[in-house]
Amino acid sequence: NGVSPRAVWTGALDEQAFAALHELRGDAAPPRTGARVDVDPPGERLPFSGYLSMPRGAEGPLPAAILTHECCSRNEDSERWADRIAALGYAALA
Repeated sequence: NGVSPRAVWTGALDEQAFAALHELRGDAAPPRTGARVDVDPPGERLPFSGYLSMPRGAEGPLPAAILTHECCSRNEDSERWADRIAALGYAALA
């Protein structure tokens, strides 16, 4: 149809701030604040579990992030990333 798709950024971070999230940091991860959650959606064949980390003292609704795990399943690294994202004010599910 001759119309090229155009990216529209609607998030709270600009590209530079988003790129900064991916820079290696030397500081320690924040204390573990999340917890394992079990999800059993109606109509689904198998339940699944995740790690949910929420900002301390925050009340909803909140912006959220869903983290996909590495090839070897959810691990401590992905859970710590969820805690880091929660420390920035997001609800984070790994």
